[in-house]
Amino acid sequence: MQFYMHINGQQLGPFDESELLMNGLTPTTPVWSAGMPSWQPANQVAALAYLFVGQTPPPFGGQPQYGQAQYNYQQPQPQYGYQQPSAQNNTMGVAGFVCSLLFWTPYCGFVFWILGLVFSIIGLQKEPKGLAKAGLIISIVSLVLLILLVMVGFAAFGMALGGLSSLH
Repeated sequence: MQFYMHINGQQLGPFDESELLMNGLTPTTPVWSAGMPSWQPANQVAALAYLFVGQTPPPFGGQPQYGQAQYNYQQPQPQYGYQQPSAQNNTMGVAGFVCSLLFWTPYCGFVFWILGLVFSIIGLQKEPKGLAKAGLIISIVSLVLLILLVMVGFAAFGMALGGLSSLH
């Protein structure tokens, strides 16, 4: 749908809806389109109402003067280039979590356990703390499991030695 506008005593247009704001349309700008009986303020035309969502109305009482803008409306400018993500990262917490998962790696698991524990503790100082807490819990649980595994191993070894000594 195309509209004409009346700004500063001049009739402008026709414009597509997408071009109106770029050409100075405000909520009180008189507009007309085929099928409309007369000129109306843009904010009273149902087809254009979506352009002014979220704006405050003029003060109650006085009638806005014809052609005088009551709003300081600016069309949002497009954003180009890199935009900073809104979500935060806790790199130390992530590193602690990953290292704690690598605890059971053969030959170097103890190094990963130490790194996971240290990184998780450092990660608890930053937000978000979720992965840092998970890394710390996994590190502690892994250490407890390792201690239990070693104790069971020593017990089994002791029982095996005891069984061998009874043969002599």
